[in-house]
Amino acid sequence: MDNFSAVKGIAANKAKNLAYSAKTSAAIENEKHKLDRAYRDLGEMYYKKYLDQTDPEFQDVVSRIQASEEVIDNERTKKREHDDQSEKEEAIRRLREWASVRAVSASAAEDLENYRTAAVQETLPTPEADINGSRGGRRLDFTS
Repeated sequence: MDNFSAVKGIAANKAKNLAYSAKTSAAIENEKHKLDRAYRDLGEMYYKKYLDQTDPEFQDVVSRIQASEEVIDNERTKKREHDDQSEKEEAIRRLREWASVRAVSASAAEDLENYRTAAVQETLPTPEADINGSRGGRRLDFTS
C-alpha cells in the first residue's frame, strides 16, 4: 500500500502543478491580449491626432496604413456596386417569376404566331367568340 500512496501523491501533485501552470498561462495570454489592444488603441489615437504632423521616422508605417485604407475603401466600393447589381438582378428575377406565374400576356395572337405550335393555336378562341378574352381592343392570351 505504501507504493500506491506514493504514486497517488505524485500524480496528485503533478495534476495540481499542471492545473496551476495552465491557469497561469491563460492569465498571461489574457494580459498580453489586453496589452496588444492597448498598444493598438494608442497607435490609432496617435495616428488620428498627429496625421498631419507625422514624424519622418513614422512615415513608412503611415504610408502603409494609408495604402491599406485605400484598398479597403476600393474593396468596399466594389462590394457595394456588386451588391447593388445583385439586388437589381434579384428584383428583376422576382418580377419575371411573378409575371410568369400571375401576369396576363396581352400580346396579339399575330405577334405570337411563330412562337406557338399549331395545336395550341387551334385551341385558342377567336376574339369575336370570347369577348371576355380581350381588353383594350387586343386579345388576351391566357395560355402563356
